[in-house]
Amino acid sequence: MFSALNSKNLNRHLYTEHAHHDPLFILEKENNLTRCFKFTLVRNPYRRAYSHYKHFNKINNTHHTFLEFLDFIRRSEVFDRTPMMLYTQTFFCLNSLGDIGITRVYKHEKLHELEKELGITLPHINRGSYGQDDLIKDYCTEARETVLDLFNIDFRNFDYPTDFDA
Repeated sequence: MFSALNSKNLNRHLYTEHAHHDPLFILEKENNLTRCFKFTLVRNPYRRAYSHYKHFNKINNTHHTFLEFLDFIRRSEVFDRTPMMLYTQTFFCLNSLGDIGITRVYKHEKLHELEKELGITLPHINRGSYGQDDLIKDYCTEARETVLDLFNIDFRNFDYPTDFDA
């Protein structure tokens, strides 16, 4: 199952280095989560990929194009400062049996549902520095097709439309 999730580099990284990004199966291995409310926040895969691209260039102090970035993911190329970008959102939701083991999935686009159900107000931090025009310009046909191919499992598992709608 993991090979279908762009996870061939799974053993090359110690997830303890990225504790705030551990996949569920690692958290289950180190904690008893049987009575926990396990939730996740997912994002439209097109927007997530673009946000990761901008973050990747910022953190790695590079100026790669969006297509170059997507090619790094396709080739499972690992960068020490941003190793978790290779993985799909589905990957982080898998339990030790390889099934999605999350109690509730919330969508970034409907953040108010999470806030209402949990009775909290979340601050909006780390807001992206790109504009709508950048997103539209960089999402050429090849980029759209590549993101759809790389993250198809997320489109399906989290019921996101595959039509690109900037």
